[in-house]
Amino acid sequence: MPFALSCEDGMGFAASRLFMRTRRNPNADPVAALTGAGRRAKDHGFKDRTTIIQGALVILGMSIGNFTVLHVVISMIAIFAGFIVVGGMFSNAGLGGWTAFFLLMTILTNVTGFIFPITVFTPALVVGTVSTLLLLVACYALYREKARGGWRTVYVVTALVGLYLNVFVLIAQSFQKVSFLQPLAPKGNEPPFLIAQVATLIAFVLLGALALRRFHPTRVVM
Repeated sequence: MPFALSCEDGMGFAASRLFMRTRRNPNADPVAALTGAGRRAKDHGFKDRTTIIQGALVILGMSIGNFTVLHVVISMIAIFAGFIVVGGMFSNAGLGGWTAFFLLMTILTNVTGFIFPITVFTPALVVGTVSTLLLLVACYALYREKARGGWRTVYVVTALVGLYLNVFVLIAQSFQKVSFLQPLAPKGNEPPFLIAQVATLIAFVLLGALALRRFHPTRVVM
């Protein structure tokens, strides 16, 4: 989910070039026009990981729109699984299957995000990179070090921060994409947006503190 928004800038650039080209010349070949727009989009900082197939930008055999939907669905599933895992921490339950699923889906969210055609190092890529590194540490702490001793704290903190970053981006994109939220924070730095993000951060700090107090695994979560 961190990257769904970024890719649309490149797609929008190509689409706008196609519109202007066909408006000036109604008989213009739309595929040729879009191909030229795609090259211009690349020149403006977007990777050519997409291809042109019958006038549509494609990633891994899917249109950017469909790939974005897939990316968002994976992200939402990861968030849902993450809160299940946090609930298991509160009850000191391993929930091995849910834990593995959460870690896998959150890492997959980041991996699919990296596939979007972006060349500049955007804030979304920063979030994705940090999240991926933290989740790899969480996997090491849990499955290699058995969450023993100080590794228990490392696992809880890195897993919760990984979940928090996913939620952080969900909130950011909600203010940019949901119609009734857009007017509240059109620039992304207005009080409603800041209040939502600060409240979320405080909530996760409290969740983390509670999880650290209650989660004391006696065996490896597998």
